[in-house]
Amino acid sequence: MVPYEFSFETKNALFVAGDIAVIVPREIEVNAAALAFTPLASISLTNTIAVKWEEATRTITIDNAFE
Repeated sequence: MVPYEFSFETKNALFVAGDIAVIVPREIEVNAAALAFTPLASISLTNTIAVKWEEATRTITIDNAFE
């Protein structure tokens, strides 16, 4: 299995302490243990960022990524 890598660019400003939720199509297999988030230099590196997988809704949530 080849891993997927995604990058996102927002069209609108994100709120302070904002979160991002990504709904993953069923065609993509998700290994929750392998999820990772690589912040940009312009995003605070001091935040405790959490990446969560919700199997029931097939949603990846990135919490506390933006300051």
